[in-house]
Amino acid sequence: MSQRTPAPDPGMQPSWEAVAASALPLAMVDHATGDLLQVNPAYAQARGYTPEEMVGMNLGRVLGPSMAFRLEEIRRNLESQGHLVFETVNVRKDGSTFPVLVDATLVRDPGGAPRTRIVYARDITEIKKAEGARQKSAAFLRTLLDTLPDLIWLKDPEGVYLECNPRFERFFGAPKGEILGRTDYDFVDKALADFFRDQDRRALATGRPTVNEEEITFRDDGHRESLETIKTPILGPDGRPIGVLGIGRDITDRKRAEDQLRISEEKYHKAFHNSPLLASLSRLEDGLILEVNDRYCQMLGFQREEVVGRTSVELGVFEPEVRGRMIAALERSRSVQNLELPIRSRDGQVIPCLFFAEPFHAGGERFLLVMALDNRERRTAEELQRKLDAERNQMQKLDSLGSLASGVAHDMNNVLGAIQAMTETVAAHVAGDPFLADRFALIERACARGRDLVKGLTHFARKDLREPEWLDLNAMVAEEMDLLARTTLQKVHLVMDLEPSLPKVMGEGGTLSSALMNLCVNAVDAMPGGGTLTLRTRTVPPGTVEVHVEDSGEGMSEGVLARAMEPFFTTKPIGKGTGMGLSMAYATLKAHGGNLSIRSAPGQGTRVTLSLPAGTGGQAPAPAAPSAPPSPGPLRILLVDDDPLILSTIPDLLEVLGHAVATASNGPAALARIGSGDDLDLVILDLNMPGMNGVETLKGLRRLRPRLPVLLATGFLDEATGELLERDGRALSILKPFSKAHLARRITEITALGS
Repeated sequence: MSQRTPAPDPGMQPSWEAVAASALPLAMVDHATGDLLQVNPAYAQARGYTPEEMVGMNLGRVLGPSMAFRLEEIRRNLESQGHLVFETVNVRKDGSTFPVLVDATLVRDPGGAPRTRIVYARDITEIKKAEGARQKSAAFLRTLLDTLPDLIWLKDPEGVYLECNPRFERFFGAPKGEILGRTDYDFVDKALADFFRDQDRRALATGRPTVNEEEITFRDDGHRESLETIKTPILGPDGRPIGVLGIGRDITDRKRAEDQLRISEEKYHKAFHNSPLLASLSRLEDGLILEVNDRYCQMLGFQREEVVGRTSVELGVFEPEVRGRMIAALERSRSVQNLELPIRSRDGQVIPCLFFAEPFHAGGERFLLVMALDNRERRTAEELQRKLDAERNQMQKLDSLGSLASGVAHDMNNVLGAIQAMTETVAAHVAGDPFLADRFALIERACARGRDLVKGLTHFARKDLREPEWLDLNAMVAEEMDLLARTTLQKVHLVMDLEPSLPKVMGEGGTLSSALMNLCVNAVDAMPGGGTLTLRTRTVPPGTVEVHVEDSGEGMSEGVLARAMEPFFTTKPIGKGTGMGLSMAYATLKAHGGNLSIRSAPGQGTRVTLSLPAGTGGQAPAPAAPSAPPSPGPLRILLVDDDPLILSTIPDLLEVLGHAVATASNGPAALARIGSGDDLDLVILDLNMPGMNGVETLKGLRRLRPRLPVLLATGFLDEATGELLERDGRALSILKPFSKAHLARRITEITALGS
């Protein structure tokens, strides 16, 4: 039994009449005997009696045997104090007990002697139950505080510790008894204590929980932890803060994981956004785009905000069928590697790309990381490589053909040279007969025609020009057009589209004209039922002149186009074509430092483009004509050639020119004759002879006669021979087959050089 003695108001002398009608459980007790004099209904009902049954009953019966012995102690204390408040137990009529809170006031008579007591005895069963529950809760809370891995503490508004748990004790390195009643300044340095105090004040000021992260060192063993600290203000009944509850949770592992995740995310972010590849992140289920990188936006012409939240199909980047192919590839292989698919940019441009895709799971959903490489450059490079390979193969074929052609050309040149020489020799003797003169002139033109054909063959073997000069392509095209107008019998409509002030080009007019005529004949043959042939000239930056030969004919299939420039390949019937026209034209353009290309498709005609380097400065001025050297007098000439036709015909032509001629059929015979002391003015030396060739013979000759003039006769002048002539200083070339006029001019030039 506990007793409490709150000070009563001495001026108050309560009487039964004043309080009997109260709803509170009240009773009047005889102080001397302890008998109940009066009870109100509330008091009697709480104990299971009527008021009448309880009047005269002794308090010992109400208190029960376990408490009756205390009646005397209560009486004495009440007499001395006048007022008592204490807890005890009452017994009901049915014998059950219940706890009560007794508030007893002593009433004295006018003389001051104790007379009665007014007793208020409240049933506190529910209060006791609540108290028990609170005690259990407190015990549970205590256990919880002691076992939680978090740091937990309670401070008053001034920062004084009121409570803490064992985990917090480790932080300060002190037992709870030494912590309570003290502040942070007693355990940590001032800077950290100030920080803790500021956080306390912030929570108290806002009236709401505050959260912060802090790094602390435990004093018990010195280890460090990262804490997430929550400080919650505790409010009193009036709503004002009466303390701060703190909870500190160890987030060291979380922080470490967050740091690793942050580093990983930074790496991913940099790799994703700075990648030179197009990259996107989307939901696999519906293709909804969640993120794209800068390259995606640059390449496809979108802003990021326009892309995120939509699908590639909605944007028009993927056709549904194309995305279906990627999904199908994923289902087969679980990832995509080097899958070429087309995508479409915002402006409608179709871009071939190589795709790489990897699906992954996150948060219960499936996502797809896609990266794509713009394949245009690789395709362009591959196409260029294919063209280079095709061109190299073409050149190898032409080189092989050139080796054959140069041998054939040598023999043909000798045949043509013999015919030319004999024709001009005989013509000189019958100059007075017009009929014969006309016939011989016709033979000479035939020889010139044959010479041009042989020139075309030798283009397969050489990479430079024999006799280059500035050419007006517009004039050449106009001349060819005039010839075509006379020969096509108006079955083909001719169109000429020439660019004014077209720059001149450096080249050989005969071979270029022959190439152009070949192309025009092919164009006419491609239009057996008639059509339009257009010849066009254009200047193309930087520094290129083009001639277009364009027909509206049948066109070529892809397979025919791929082989069009192969030597001997033709689609014409037997007897209608040799298959050499395009390949000879190609070789001619290459020898001029240019190119020949063909664009054609079935039913859409064909355009052949001849590209040539333009002369610098636009129209190149014609070189000033050199003054002609004086014709030499009769010369003693040694003709060296292995071909009997040449040895049988050229001497007669030289004699017509007034010279004396000796012959030698090979290099050793020529050197023997020169070494014997023959008085010679000039040697005409064949370059291509079996055994000791012309170059070797020239070297031997120079040892015998260093200053003797020499004409090297050849149908093909290669780079090495040209360099030899430049070093020699007293040798010139003469190209087979040569006419009488050309031979006379070169003799004059070499004689002047020798002198």
